[in-house]
Amino acid sequence: MDQVWSDGLNFDEYGVGSRPRPIAPDYELVVFIRNEDKVIRFDKPTPVLAHQFLMHRTDAGWLVAGFSDRIPTPGWPPQL
Repeated sequence: MDQVWSDGLNFDEYGVGSRPRPIAPDYELVVFIRNEDKVIRFDKPTPVLAHQFLMHRTDAGWLVAGFSDRIPTPGWPPQL
């Protein structure tokens, strides 16, 4: 993937850490977990470094809609 965000988040070090999580039509929550070159089993509480992205499917493709499982509400100030 070779993409690094400005804050240093390198997606080459992460994997998708969950099954599909639909939130609403055309919205899905994707959880990226840092893989640290080992298999992680979640059969008990396990601390991991993770980032979640609410993705929105549009005609232009999948776009980031937010960073939680709540769909943003248009307006000012922004509501999460």
